[in-house]
Amino acid sequence: MKISSLGVQSAINCLRAAWLTLPLVSASVLFGALYLSLQLENSAPQWVKSPYPVTSAVLFVGVHLLSMYALGLFRVNYREREMGSVIRICLAIALGNVLLWLLYMPFPTMRIDSSVVLVALSMSALLLLFIQPLLIRRLRGLGRKRIMVIGSRPRLELVKRRLRRRSDQRSCHIVALIDPKVESLSSAQLQASIKNDHIDEIVLAGSCDAAVMSALHGVGIHVINLASFFEREINHLPLEALDRDWFTHAHGLYGSSLQRRLKRGFDLVLLLLTLPLSLPLAVLLALAVRCENPGAPVLYRQRRVGLAGREFDLIKFRSMRPDAESHSAIWASVGDTRITRIGRILRPTRLDELPQLWNILRGDMSWVGPRPERPEFVVSLRENILHFDLR
Repeated sequence: MKISSLGVQSAINCLRAAWLTLPLVSASVLFGALYLSLQLENSAPQWVKSPYPVTSAVLFVGVHLLSMYALGLFRVNYREREMGSVIRICLAIALGNVLLWLLYMPFPTMRIDSSVVLVALSMSALLLLFIQPLLIRRLRGLGRKRIMVIGSRPRLELVKRRLRRRSDQRSCHIVALIDPKVESLSSAQLQASIKNDHIDEIVLAGSCDAAVMSALHGVGIHVINLASFFEREINHLPLEALDRDWFTHAHGLYGSSLQRRLKRGFDLVLLLLTLPLSLPLAVLLALAVRCENPGAPVLYRQRRVGLAGREFDLIKFRSMRPDAESHSAIWASVGDTRITRIGRILRPTRLDELPQLWNILRGDMSWVGPRPERPEFVVSLRENILHFDLR
């Protein structure tokens, strides 16, 4: 389909807002903070003697921009409170600092004095915490699209419920909700409504009849399905908006062999990085579990259902009495009397799951992914949760 002039302008505004303005401002803040810290530390002459001073500065800024992008700081449609932005900015700077340290190990000539880096990152964090929220509020208005939603009444009610607050429509404005079965608009009437309301985008919330499809092809407006719309606007996919067709065509649902290898490589690298800290901690926790229950096994094996329905033995530190499930599998509950004293510490902190690093090493599970459930519970979950097997 063609895209109208208004749609083109909205697309340009969104592109400029999300992929140009925020990174440029962040890069300027990082460069400026680095320069000021060099002046304050009076170490500019020493730093300039580096064989690659400009490259060092570009590396410093580039690494931190990459970590900020990874944590979603360049997305204008994030829905979160101020504290969420504070946490993500601090995490991005911490991640960038770790990446810099790793890069400095094989390339010591690129190193910038640690005191300069500390001052630069402190100033950058303070400036970004002040500038970014103001800038994002401004950019949201530039790329705000006028939306028409066409679909069945239940789907329209879902849109109204999920985007009922003003904060839910930061990058879009719901102009019209149309149920073709109720309003019975002709193709010409629908085209006139789209033109008069200056619609930038149409959301199809279900199947449409021939008149609707004919009208959409005639006006040259960008069309998107309901699930993709929710994913873009609220960073969430309500189960009611999904159907089997969405799972069939969803981007990245099955993943290529390269994606699977990259994900597996990420799991192994992160596992190696956590071992120096996790192994001594695991030994201490094993001793604590053994001291409380001298005759019981320290580790607890539980059958779980993984990817593609494959079952495996998940390993955890024992946090319940040995006879906790002597008759049948039971969900854990608040104040469960089966939990041991050490278990009351391990379970809330998730330290009982530390042995699952072995499951990650074996490839049974991944750092990122849905929680593997027990076979006994999967049966009931399939009945009560829509598309449970396809999650």
